Amino acid sequence: MTNYVEIAKRANHCQRNWDYTQPIPKEDIDTIVNTAVNMPTKQSLKPYKLLVSDDLDFNHEFYKLAIDPENKKSFDRPLPHRNTQVYAPLLLIFIRIPLDLDQIDPNILERSHFDQSHIVENNTHYSVSAGIASGTAAFTARQMGYSTGYCQCFDHPNVSLFFKEKNIEYFDYIDLISLGIGKPLENYQWTDIVYNNEFSRSVPSYEKQIDVQYYEKI
Repeated sequence: MTNYVEIAKRANHCQRNWDYTQPIPKEDIDTIVNTAVNMPTKQSLKPYKLLVSDDLDFNHEFYKLAIDPENKKSFDRPLPHRNTQVYAPLLLIFIRIPLDLDQIDPNILERSHFDQSHIVENNTHYSVSAGIASGTAAFTARQMGYSTGYCQCFDHPNVSLFFKEKNIEYFDYIDLISLGIGKPLENYQWTDIVYNNEFSRSVPSYEKQIDVQYYEKI
């Protein structure tokens, strides 16, 4: 019997090292992607687009931009002082896009109580929708035997330049979520940062306990 709780617990881990000798087959990529993009969004609107890359050169360049924009010291530190979960064999990037209300069915707009003033609220729709979709992708990937790692820390000005160079439409929002997927390296913990086959350091990990309250019928 499939132990879904154990799969979820493993999806909670952020994988920091990858085995690049084990690329992900296209059929597995398609399964992961299609489970993600078929998750619900508010009124089936499209608050994000999904960029999928199994190009290691692309993923490495994007990994160089995976630093905390609030920590100015990060910009001065050499590689591998970046978030190595991004330098994965498969990278999913959930890119926020504006809601184009002119292209939406008026009946949907009426039921949703949307108007132009709601465009600024799209960050909430993006966060919720991308969270649901990426969580499903992580769970699916884990169920298929892969490891996963989230990242939301990026050098956004240079991300914008990078996407422009790659002819990828980007709207300069600071909302950006990525999910790295792949096989882990043997003989390392998921918290171990390994770059160019060299161990760098281990990052601390913390256990969380979400409070659950049940309301039972008396």
